[in-house]
Amino acid sequence: MISNGLQRLSVTGTCFEYGNKNGSLSEDMETNPNIAYSLAKDTLRKFILELAKIFDFKFHWIRLFYMYGIGQSPNQ
Repeated sequence: MISNGLQRLSVTGTCFEYGNKNGSLSEDMETNPNIAYSLAKDTLRKFILELAKIFDFKFHWIRLFYMYGIGQSPNQ
């Protein structure tokens, strides 16, 4: 799609790209996937970043994190 002129690409990633971590996660942390699912997601992200060096398109990696809300511990 990108090589055929796709202008914008948005992909949903996962917080599991960081591996098994306790506590707060941040989007600027190094990834460390440790299961096939998160390894595939992180590999796709890195591949698309390499494509962005060759092709002109806008890219958004939308990494989902666990939701926080009423009744959940603020320490998790």
